Amino acid sequence: MMIEHCVAFLLPEDEMLSNRLPLRGEFGSLGEVVTRITLLDTFDWRLFRRGKALEAERSGDGALACILRDLRGDEAERRVAAETRRLPRFARDLSDEALRNIVEPIIDVRALLPRGELKRVRRMLGQLGESVTPTGTLHLDRYSLIHETGESQALANRLVFESLQPSGKASRRLVEQVAKDLSLERAPEDIWVEALAAAGKLPTVETSSLESVVAPNLRADLALKRILLRHCETMQANEPGLIANLDTEFLHDFRVALRRSRSAIGQLKGVFPERMLARYARELSFLGTVTGPTRDLDVYLLEFARLQALLPEFIRQDLTPLRILLEERAEAERAQLVTLLAGRRHRKFIDDWTAFLKKPVPHRPSAPNALTPIGSLLRARIWKLYRRVLKREDWGSECAPAEAVHELRKTCKKIRYLIEFAQPFFPADKIRKPIKDLKVLQNHLGAFQDADVQIGHLRQWSVHPRFNRSAPAETLLAIGALIGRLDQLQRERRSRIPGALHEFGNKDNRARFRRLFGDRG
Repeated sequence: MMIEHCVAFLLPEDEMLSNRLPLRGEFGSLGEVVTRITLLDTFDWRLFRRGKALEAERSGDGALACILRDLRGDEAERRVAAETRRLPRFARDLSDEALRNIVEPIIDVRALLPRGELKRVRRMLGQLGESVTPTGTLHLDRYSLIHETGESQALANRLVFESLQPSGKASRRLVEQVAKDLSLERAPEDIWVEALAAAGKLPTVETSSLESVVAPNLRADLALKRILLRHCETMQANEPGLIANLDTEFLHDFRVALRRSRSAIGQLKGVFPERMLARYARELSFLGTVTGPTRDLDVYLLEFARLQALLPEFIRQDLTPLRILLEERAEAERAQLVTLLAGRRHRKFIDDWTAFLKKPVPHRPSAPNALTPIGSLLRARIWKLYRRVLKREDWGSECAPAEAVHELRKTCKKIRYLIEFAQPFFPADKIRKPIKDLKVLQNHLGAFQDADVQIGHLRQWSVHPRFNRSAPAETLLAIGALIGRLDQLQRERRSRIPGALHEFGNKDNRARFRRLFGDRG
């Protein structure tokens, strides 16, 4: 369904409207409809931050209508409804293709979670217009916010006009005149903005996560504690979703925060006493090791359809037994990981790590770089790693072993994380190009690495005793064919790395890195 024009007005009182609205038919004679509306969005509010609200409206018979609305402008509102019986969990669960095609590119693999609940009592007031064909409808909406405790909170009443004409021009003129005659105030914001603000859940504007907590002249030990605390909080925020297995991105975001933490303490040496830091570094490394297998299997299953598509169509389904094995292993690995995260060792580490990061820094630190401005420390390390990449051109040559390419990729990741830490210290137009060039190189390295890892896993799984004994011969042949196709892709991707590395180290880029991060003595 398309609604070309939809305007909401605040309505403190409605009893005085019956004689003042140019309605066709008796005022309020169409009765009231009560609807429960659930706002669906991802954990990180991907739809809401793009100005969209995905609603699930539950009718009296239990059916759900999924409706997508534009939060930023009601004069070109688009609604696509899809009837269902249960809340969709992922974009693929939306039965309406048009709706799915809008939502899926925004949320990707993230799960749709209930983010808010409203009760709406809608009184259909009637139709507007003097001609035989009505130009629109009016209804009075009374909203209540349903809190997680079950308590309800009344929100502002709204008089809502919806056009029934494709162009909306005549409708717009009419409703503007009605609003003027009745001195109605246009609703300043969407009902979900009002509701989420009342619930204390309104998403904040996304900014650099470190911009408000770290300045370039801040002493390094205090700045690093703030950086690490922010990533520790990110890990803790993602743990519940990871444990509940809501979607694969909870583990991904957990591991990104974990890798950034390890990179920060590994690259910025001499900021804390090494002895004090050693235990925390070991625990972070341990977490990286134990979360790796689950993430690898998540990625493989997410990519499985794409891997199947690399094979001729007539043998793609022969890989199905492999998928079943991966799903079983993923479930087993995740169960072990959940047990570990709920265990005493992990809980004690998080408590101790958080306490250390929140502890005030000493007035007279013993670590040699504790008082060094964080900006200077970051610039020096970025510049050193950048020069290391340029000196080791053999890392990216077509003859280099996969281990050398992997080492180059790890070094580029370290540079990327350090630049992200330093990003708030530079004007956006100055730092944007180095980040973009680094991303291009990382994409080429990542594509090569992905193929290498996938080939390794396929070889490992194909000789797995339990799988090898039970898998049909057709499946083993399909795995062999897939390994051959991935090997071909890997060689193609390797051939692009020297050019990307050369571009990353060209004259202009070297000058740019030198200006931003080079020696300033």
